[in-house]
Amino acid sequence: MTAIPDELDPLLSRLFAEAHGPLPADAFLQIIEQRLHQSRRRQLRWGVTAAVALGASVLLLTPLVVRGSLVLAQYFAEGAGGFGTALLSPLGAAGAMAATLYALRKVHAVLA
Repeated sequence: MTAIPDELDPLLSRLFAEAHGPLPADAFLQIIEQRLHQSRRRQLRWGVTAAVALGASVLLLTPLVVRGSLVLAQYFAEGAGGFGTALLSPLGAAGAMAATLYALRKVHAVLA
């Protein structure tokens, strides 16, 4: 293990001494403020563009997802007879969720 010397690095000391110079001119500060403003506008544009793209994709995909869900529900209800119809009712769906939560808690207890 090497010991860290207590002496100051001459290059680092010189850089600190030079850093105590005058503050930047107003033109420099204006350029920085302008760049920050442009960056914020660019981020806002990207955010709006992403929100519009997401909204458009949701609008386009929602009918397909709903149609697929209805076809799947109809297939399940026909294949399972009365049990499938019972699960599609609000009370049946609540019971299925409760049973699923119970099963997940049991699995979590076994794995923990």
